[in-house]
Amino acid sequence: MERQSSISAGYGGRLLGALATDRFYLGIEPNSSQIRGFERMQRAIRKEGFQLPDTRFVHGAAEQCLTELPARFADLVYSSPPFFNWERYSNGALQSFKRYPTFDQWQSNFLYPVIKHSFRILRKGGFMAINVTNGNRRPSQVEIRSIAEACKFTEVATYPVVFPKVPYLHPRDGKSVKQELLMIFQK
Repeated sequence: MERQSSISAGYGGRLLGALATDRFYLGIEPNSSQIRGFERMQRAIRKEGFQLPDTRFVHGAAEQCLTELPARFADLVYSSPPFFNWERYSNGALQSFKRYPTFDQWQSNFLYPVIKHSFRILRKGGFMAINVTNGNRRPSQVEIRSIAEACKFTEVATYPVVFPKVPYLHPRDGKSVKQELLMIFQK
């Protein structure tokens, strides 16, 4: 069975996608309430009679948790990295914007290690997919590309992705969708 790892595991969409493709799924998440939500989601799916593949959730900081995974562990690593201090999912001490208050600190101590260890845990030919902003938030496409290339990744493609906006979080422009980028790299 293929293995998928998600750094900054999100709100459950990545888990649902992994469940639909029958992959082992490892979600690393610094927010303990998110992990409880993933577990509730799994119970609800099972209650409806669906079989689920093997999943595991790790509560912790991605840049630290990745060091504990064996080399060549995953076929796919997906991350929608926190956009530095833009999306604050909680005020918990494990949140990367709390531990690294400046962008330079965050890039050096969070983003670079996450990409470096993603390369290490991927099997040869495995892929890393990273969702990045298509605007002024950081990290930018250029910053991600630079780190990925320094870590020996080969860029395969970049795709535009349209996301629905949560109106109360994005009231600025009145638009119901936003466009971001999905960058694909291969080991």
